[in-house]
Amino acid sequence: MPLVDQNGRPVRETWQATDIPPASGHNLLLPFQVARDMSPTELTRIAPIGLRVDGNTAFDQIVPILAYVGMVVISFPSFRDGRGFTLATTLRRHGFSGELRASGSILPDQLAALRQCGFSSIETPPAHPPAQWQAAASSFSEARPLLKHLLAQRSSVK
Repeated sequence: MPLVDQNGRPVRETWQATDIPPASGHNLLLPFQVARDMSPTELTRIAPIGLRVDGNTAFDQIVPILAYVGMVVISFPSFRDGRGFTLATTLRRHGFSGELRASGSILPDQLAALRQCGFSSIETPPAHPPAQWQAAASSFSEARPLLKHLLAQRSSVK
């Protein structure tokens, strides 16, 4: 899938997705379940890793391997499911400074919310090519007040 940055500009993929525990490599994007089952020695050998998680993955589950992670891809199962926004906000508030990437069912209209929560890149879904994200990025400069209020309210609950 094409990638765009938080400003809707196309970016090049630098991570290699794999579903099997690798013996070596770099910039490997692993499913959470695979990375979780690896030993600290195995993780150290290939760190930093990219981690693919669902929006419903609890932050507490990620913490034990977060030191080995350079990127987190958060998958949104539906554009109406906001759990990925909460997870991204929680990761940033706990000091994660790596790349945060949104994936799955997301809309260009959600770009302000994605930015607000700390996402740095987006896997653009086929129905919404990069040009739509560029147009969305040029139509605003920051999240609207209601969106800011709802995001603040949601993250204060956690």
